[in-house]
Amino acid sequence: MLNQNPEYQSCIQSSEKVSWRLDDVLPKDTVLDFSQRFLSDTLTGAEAIPFLNAEERLMLNHIRSNSYAHLFLFLEEYAVALAAQRASLELHGNATHMRALLRFTEEELKHQQLFARFTGAFARGSRSSPPCSTTTSRWRGPSWRSRTWGCSSSTCTWS
Repeated sequence: MLNQNPEYQSCIQSSEKVSWRLDDVLPKDTVLDFSQRFLSDTLTGAEAIPFLNAEERLMLNHIRSNSYAHLFLFLEEYAVALAAQRASLELHGNATHMRALLRFTEEELKHQQLFARFTGAFARGSRSSPPCSTTTSRWRGPSWRSRTWGCSSSTCTWS
């Protein structure tokens, strides 16, 4: 038998133990409850802004939660591409390595779909963000640089 790296075997065993179905976690036609927080205020930074009222804190929670989902969706897309590419290199090599990488890729694809479903549900139910085309058309024009700098300088960050 080819080189059996215990780390790859452990990856396979873990993935078999922690199997989950996307529809069990977030069904396709999920309707988000915008009266509830999606993440903790500590994670979204809402508690660090004392002048926000409860409704504004909730809206910030929703916006930040959606931002995190988009960020993780992007990262999952990269992870899937990288893992699939690496698995293809094992096509005629170590079958255990290839299997572990494909199992990892499958899990990452489910994460990717989970975040895509969340962002889709958010877009369907949110009242806080206009469509991208509306936002883009408002920002076009001769002074787009000043608007961009103004927008980036007003972004709040927490340390």
